[in-house]
Amino acid sequence: MNMLAIVGSLRKNSYNLRLAKTIRERFGGEFDLRIADIGSLPHFNEDLEDG
Repeated sequence: MNMLAIVGSLRKNSYNLRLAKTIRERFGGEFDLRIADIGSLPHFNEDLEDG
């Protein structure tokens, strides 16, 4: 089974990104979880506002 995770934040310490990565690590043998790259959409990246 293939699954796609869309995380709505690119922050370094995003809880949702950490959760998606943990799920991928723990259940990688049961399904393929890919995390969508939304880096080309800067309005999702709050770290860009800090600079």
